[in-house]
Amino acid sequence: MNFKLTKKELETLGGRFAEMLLFGGKDATPYNLSGLANRKDWKKAESHEKKRAIADIARQARAELLACGYNKALVEKRTEKFIRY
Repeated sequence: MNFKLTKKELETLGGRFAEMLLFGGKDATPYNLSGLANRKDWKKAESHEKKRAIADIARQARAELLACGYNKALVEKRTEKFIRY
């Protein structure tokens, strides 16, 4: 299968994950996003496709938080475990 998020989906999910990071506590994870977890193609996606999508969502959230002026070290600490370089 070839799982891929559109640019709009990525922006939406990245924004929701950024909100989770701000208000959801230290256990916030993009895996719990309802817009992602309820998709049939997500459930069928392979592990490497899921990891890539999660990393893309985390990058989007990081970029949004940094653009809003949040502390860079704190934002990177919260998102680094989801981003694979």
